[in-house]
Amino acid sequence: ILKASTQYDFIVLGTHGATNILQRLLGSVSETVASKAICPVFLVPCDVQFYKPNNLIILQSGNIDLTNKISDTFPKCHNINMGDDDVEMLQNFLEREDVFFLMNRQDFNKIFEIIPNSKFKKYYELILQYKKPLVIWAD
Repeated sequence: ILKASTQYDFIVLGTHGATNILQRLLGSVSETVASKAICPVFLVPCDVQFYKPNNLIILQSGNIDLTNKISDTFPKCHNINMGDDDVEMLQNFLEREDVFFLMNRQDFNKIFEIIPNSKFKKYYELILQYKKPLVIWAD
């Protein structure tokens, strides 16, 4: 899959949504591909209900601003800065049915760093719990 990522505009992969210790030790195909692919990766949790997205929520650490790159093609963009503890704002979007999430690869990779109670991990686990699609943007 990683070799083929140079030939495609994006990759769509399903996820199990498991975050247990066994998965951390053995690794996850979807998380590995999302971390290393050349093109953007669209992660789709199991049992997701597909819908027309009206809003794209850009999760960012503040280091990389994706809004200008995305807003021309997707005008209803909202930003959530993951450096802040803004889980309540995220929760409001998670409960809507018309939302897709986007995160840049640099921030996605921070989820898997060995940092207890990482805010990045908390956001990712909530997205999986609510079975929301997540696009990992390749910068």
